Amino acid sequence: MLPRRFRLDVSPLINMAKTVKSLHPDVVHSWGHMACMAADPVCRSMGIPHIAGVIRRGSVYSWRGRWPQLASRLGDIALANSQAGLKAFGVPAKRGRVLHNGIAPERMLRHPASGRPAEPFHMVMAATMDDRKDFPTLIEATHRLLETSAVKIKTTALGAGALWEKFRSLAGDLVDKGAMEFPGRVDEIMDYLDEAHVGILLGPEGWGEGISNSIMEYMAAGLPVIATDAGGNPELVKQGETGFLIPPGDVESLVKYLLELVDDREQAVAMGQAGRRRIETEFSVSAMLKRAGEIYDEVISMK
Repeated sequence: MLPRRFRLDVSPLINMAKTVKSLHPDVVHSWGHMACMAADPVCRSMGIPHIAGVIRRGSVYSWRGRWPQLASRLGDIALANSQAGLKAFGVPAKRGRVLHNGIAPERMLRHPASGRPAEPFHMVMAATMDDRKDFPTLIEATHRLLETSAVKIKTTALGAGALWEKFRSLAGDLVDKGAMEFPGRVDEIMDYLDEAHVGILLGPEGWGEGISNSIMEYMAAGLPVIATDAGGNPELVKQGETGFLIPPGDVESLVKYLLELVDDREQAVAMGQAGRRRIETEFSVSAMLKRAGEIYDEVISMK
């Protein structure tokens, strides 16, 4: 670790340059836009290939994405965790590579969601509670399900953030009825997924995930997924096979697909199992490591 002692402290850059010069590695892989901007001139001066690992989102949502977008222009290769990220950040195909996230093996030791009690039908959305996540649509869908479904409904909104109190207040009547809960930040999401029937991840117009760890955990737990059709979500969720993709803010579609899963539990279980198999074969840690090795070999060959 080379922490900054104050905002404009340049000593980490100096120390990093000394370290790179001393080690003279075959390749430098930077993570984050600040590390990338610091590493690039050092690597160029020493003729060391540089992988700029700065793209973790599937969209440039606001000013928060501008620095990573600038940093993605640096390095010999720009690395993203989704194809959507490369496209959103405008990285040319010849420079862009994708290294999908991989889910840790211990997360796969849980049992698929095939033996859940019929009620309550339990929906889980795990996400940071800020303006990049669409909890209001989830809350409205829960209201509508309570009105239209004969099955008991329960929604768990996992996560913390600046808008936690706002979202909980918006769902106040649901909380009072015991139909919705806001546990805040938890140590182990899988404990909640063991009791769930479907995993949900919603984002607003203009926002796109990279490769969502929440969606991967839903799938590893054997749950069907309903997610916003944006960013890297379609790279994980196969429409009608492992879950459903819906337009941003589309309450009608969300309620429609939830009712479909409520009414057809065999379909829900089949989708969950298909998602789990997809994680095992395409988004495991071993698959991620294999792909990382291929990328490193390719960059080193550029010397």
